[in-house]
Amino acid sequence: MMMGILLIIGGVIDYAVTPQIVNKVNTLTNSLETGFLPSMGNSGVDSVYAPSLTEINSKVVQLSSVLRMIEKVSEYSSWSTVVAGMGTVAFGVFAKNNRDQKNNASQYRSEAFEILKIRLARGDITREEFNKLKNDVA
Repeated sequence: MMMGILLIIGGVIDYAVTPQIVNKVNTLTNSLETGFLPSMGNSGVDSVYAPSLTEINSKVVQLSSVLRMIEKVSEYSSWSTVVAGMGTVAFGVFAKNNRDQKNNASQYRSEAFEILKIRLARGDITREEFNKLKNDVA
């Protein structure tokens, strides 16, 4: 159950933090694209560098689209983690209830077995009856 709670907390934190990180990286790539690299319209840019600048600009645009995709995947994985955590918590609750029921049932079985042993010792039942009833109790 604790593992489920940790999954829920981790998923919520991931959902809150990842978009901020991706936005900062997007800001960095946008400043790279607009501020650091000269644009094609500048007259000071030599025509020799124009193909390289076009390629770099296209790579920056590709990087931005990849970052948007990573942000979406991270969002979906965060929600999946939260749902898995909820499932783990629910499983823990049901397993604990089931374990409690089994403990109660085994207690009744052991009491029934003790009664059978007492009846055998008193001679109320035969050994064959004891073995048959023992299998029924277990």
